[in-house]
Amino acid sequence: DCVECLKDLQRFLRRDDPDEREAFLRLGRFDLVSKALVPLLIAYQGDHTTVYNVLKLVTLMTMPVDPRSATAQEQLEHARAVREALLAEDALAVVVALVAEPLSRHPRMTERD
Repeated sequence: DCVECLKDLQRFLRRDDPDEREAFLRLGRFDLVSKALVPLLIAYQGDHTTVYNVLKLVTLMTMPVDPRSATAQEQLEHARAVREALLAEDALAVVVALVAEPLSRHPRMTERD
């Protein structure tokens, strides 16, 4: 199941050694975001459970990098690639569409916002 795999990857990243970040580096080297997560986000944009778990994983992959880490530069490169992958495809449009409807119901939001 796709969602279960996404949850497993989230678990790996949460348990990743903060100094080495081996799981993060492997996923970054594989280019997981542009090869798998962005296509999932676009293809399953109507499936809120899948989208939510993809976004949780993307969030974990863009967490701040410890500058004292031995692999800080490589981590920064992978985090930058994640952000670029989200901007290069229709992924950002999916995220904006996801939050637009709930925000439109907010009592202080106007059409101009």
